[in-house]
Amino acid sequence: SPHPLHYLAAYGVPLALAAFAVRDAWRSKGPTWLALAWVVTVPLLVYLPFNLQRRLVEGVQVPLSLLAALGVSGFRLEGLRLRVVLGVLLIGLSLTNVMLVAGNCLALRGLPAPIYRDAGEVAALDWLGERVKPDDVVLAAYETGNYLPARVGARAFVGHGPESVHADEKKALVSRFFDATTDDDWRRQLLAQYNVDYVFWGPAERRLGKFTPYVAPYLQPMYEAAGGYAIFEVGQ
Repeated sequence: SPHPLHYLAAYGVPLALAAFAVRDAWRSKGPTWLALAWVVTVPLLVYLPFNLQRRLVEGVQVPLSLLAALGVSGFRLEGLRLRVVLGVLLIGLSLTNVMLVAGNCLALRGLPAPIYRDAGEVAALDWLGERVKPDDVVLAAYETGNYLPARVGARAFVGHGPESVHADEKKALVSRFFDATTDDDWRRQLLAQYNVDYVFWGPAERRLGKFTPYVAPYLQPMYEAAGGYAIFEVGQ
């Protein structure tokens, strides 16, 4: 989860409005009480020592919006004062959307990875995607494995921090695999242990080490293209 101030920036305005409904929601012991309990519990859940902690904030917009609407309904305003308050609320609630769009626009300057992918990588993955089976395992660098499932209907050896089992350990294994000083017997054992079917080799993998899969008799070259991309099938 990000810093609490990030959550405050995202939910601050509806939280302030929901505060006006707390007393009525607490006394009702009905659906609004459940909404209040949900909103109060989420700040604790998102900082639990759990890899998917920030996912637990999903859906809280529903009870928070209900409480905010209940809070606004209690305002006794008319005429100009009502229009001023509604105008301020509209601007305040729009700020986070403006910040989100502006932040994304700034992040896209310079066409950075991993938002933009190299055409050679995309072509290689599409080629692989036409040949794999759903249970096939592809060993690649974490950066490649993170994108691989979007184009290939197979399993990435490692590619997602919270959702790849033992992700940090597997990252270390991949780094060792592409290290030129690693013994071939160890590589064979790793490939067999995890039932790896294909090895992807591109710029991200080269940054991990100077191992060249072409010299390994147990890796059969199946694809190669400009940009330094190659795919190897693991031999029996």
